[in-house]
Amino acid sequence: MGTGFMNRNFHLTSGLFALLLAFLSLYDMGQVQIYDGITPGLTKNGVLVQSVASGSPAGVAGIRRGDILLGVAHTLVKQPFTIPELLRNEKESGVPYLVQRGENTFTFSLSLEKIRTIRPFHVFAGLLMILFFLIGLIVLLNNPMGSESRLFYYLTMALMLLFTCFLRPHSYTLTHLIIRVAGQLSYVLLPAFFLHFFLIYPMKSLVKKKYSYLIWILYAIPMALLSASSLYTYISGIPMKYDWPWILYLVYSGATLAVLYASGKRAAEASEKNGLLKIFSLGMLPFVLVGIPMGIVHNEANLASILSTPMVLIPVYLSYRIYRFGFFNIRILLKKSLLYSFILLIASVLYAILLFLINTTFSDYNLTDPYLYSMGLAVAIVFLFNPLHSFFQAQLEDVFLEKEKQRRKDISARAEQMLTLTKKQELDNSVLKLLGEIITEDFAVLVYSENNCFYDIESERLVTLKDQPGKLKFFLLENSLESEFYPFYQKGFRIGFPFRKAGQIRAFVLARSMLFEEELEIVHRVLLHFVTAHENARLLSRLSRQIELERDIKIAGFIQKSLIPSAHPDNDMFSVYGVSVPSRVIGGDFFDYFSVSDSNRTGILIGDVAGKSIPAALMMVAAKETISSQATALRTPEEIMSRSSELLVEKSSANMFVAACYCCINKEEGDISVVNAGMPSPYLVRDGEVRQIPRQIPRFPLGLVKGVQYQQYNMKLKKGDRIIMFSDGFTEALDHEIDGFLERCTLESPREFTRNI
Repeated sequence: MGTGFMNRNFHLTSGLFALLLAFLSLYDMGQVQIYDGITPGLTKNGVLVQSVASGSPAGVAGIRRGDILLGVAHTLVKQPFTIPELLRNEKESGVPYLVQRGENTFTFSLSLEKIRTIRPFHVFAGLLMILFFLIGLIVLLNNPMGSESRLFYYLTMALMLLFTCFLRPHSYTLTHLIIRVAGQLSYVLLPAFFLHFFLIYPMKSLVKKKYSYLIWILYAIPMALLSASSLYTYISGIPMKYDWPWILYLVYSGATLAVLYASGKRAAEASEKNGLLKIFSLGMLPFVLVGIPMGIVHNEANLASILSTPMVLIPVYLSYRIYRFGFFNIRILLKKSLLYSFILLIASVLYAILLFLINTTFSDYNLTDPYLYSMGLAVAIVFLFNPLHSFFQAQLEDVFLEKEKQRRKDISARAEQMLTLTKKQELDNSVLKLLGEIITEDFAVLVYSENNCFYDIESERLVTLKDQPGKLKFFLLENSLESEFYPFYQKGFRIGFPFRKAGQIRAFVLARSMLFEEELEIVHRVLLHFVTAHENARLLSRLSRQIELERDIKIAGFIQKSLIPSAHPDNDMFSVYGVSVPSRVIGGDFFDYFSVSDSNRTGILIGDVAGKSIPAALMMVAAKETISSQATALRTPEEIMSRSSELLVEKSSANMFVAACYCCINKEEGDISVVNAGMPSPYLVRDGEVRQIPRQIPRFPLGLVKGVQYQQYNMKLKKGDRIIMFSDGFTEALDHEIDGFLERCTLESPREFTRNI
């Protein structure tokens, strides 16, 4: 009996059947019938005397509990269903009953009575429990608490059947048998309903999903005991023992009190739980401390019925909690109740006048005959009364509720104006103001952000939902640290209302108490415009950022393009050629070459800037100009790179640095010096072989930390040597299979090689 406990149609069908049984039981007790005081039972040997009412004809005659009824009115009986017909044909006094007691057989003469077995207790308790059941039905139809509403519904159903079908006199008919079975089921299942209800309400976290099988055990135990006891009685012919139900009540009631105690201890605000604990204790303690022991000692269920009367306090308190949570808006409900009563009065008077005129006019046609009158009454109600009632209701609602309708219309009009707002703060203030006119208590609004995240528009608190509340109209916030809404529970919010758009939850309203259906309708209308305006504002903001980003990319692309040299060194000793192919619209790679401090040297620089867009492009410019200026002032590559790094540390912001590799070729000496600051090591192609130039230490990028002293690698160049420098994007594009690709360098010129990349 978890949250998916069957379906709504099953609940309603079960409730309708139980309600019919309750009314049938009360109606049956109100009928004049032949009564002997015996509660019969079925066995394979005959009709078992389950119990005998004290002071009844059977009790006065000497029939005892446990006797086997063999015959009535000179006729042998095997089943109880034939006995009423036999008694109906007999005189009320001196009716013979043939009874087997142990090994002996006796004949008893009974003076039967024609009485109504109903008592004021049956009327009062039965109608009161029917009223509570109807409250449970309303809770179920509104589905306010999920599994709690279903359990409350079945709890009130069990109480109704207990007081109407179990705690009553019984007889021999099939109707009585059905009523008694329903009463017995409610009798043994009631403690399980109580325990289950308080296991999930008010602290659902006490029961985890992985322990859901324990809930089934709660119900399986009493059902198994009832089935076993009934089977034992049928086979053995011994009356059903009531000892085990009493012990069951004792165990389950104690467990329920323990659960409520634990719930109150774990609660941040325990007043609600303590109230339940007190009411449950007041309702159950007389029954547990007195009724159950008396039932065990005397084995008499009726004795406990009086002591079970305080149990009425429990559904009374739960009904109060329903009112406390606001399942009905009392202000509007009272106004409508007075209005509808007035409408009913007008329609009833007109209806009575109409029937009087019809009866007077057509009195000769015997319209007042009971059958014709009943049929005419039904037709009049369907075809005249309801349309008349609806007409007056519509007219008077326009008059008496005009102010309420105008207020809703005004709020709706102002909600539509939110569609013109584009600023987040204006939207948030507007929806808080509008909802404040509808919800009189404190509330919070959570709107969808992204990735299943919602944020409170007032406190900016983010809430990430693991599981959304399905298709429920509203749900209770849980007082548990594991709940995403726990911070809001601590602020006093108790109920959440999800708002859906296109089947997806886009906002929540959290409130302290329940909202009336008409209030929810206008709240949803306001949220529809708010969510639409909020989504439009997000799209507009995203579009603006996209436009700014595209503008920045164009500017950065222009800067990067201007940094790539169009002329390439080409002389008798060596030739250089480079190319930059960004993988996106703009990349962070660049290269350049320039003359060093004397005309015999040529510097070749390749770099990769960390960062994006315009800041990265500006860092590119700073790095290139810094290294270029240092190359004209200093001689060795290691000095140039060390000094450039120091200057870039001062110029760059956090997380901005440049990976670079600098080569300096001396045309006269025929050698090359390489300094690598965080770039992939260059490759040397010589005599058809490809090998990597040794790595230098340190290899920190430029501008990352202060005090880095770079070391250069020197080597002599031979005719035909080729030096290949590239960024890490080149190796990533080749999936690190670079050796085979570089072998082409032995067959192509630098220009052809770079063009074919």
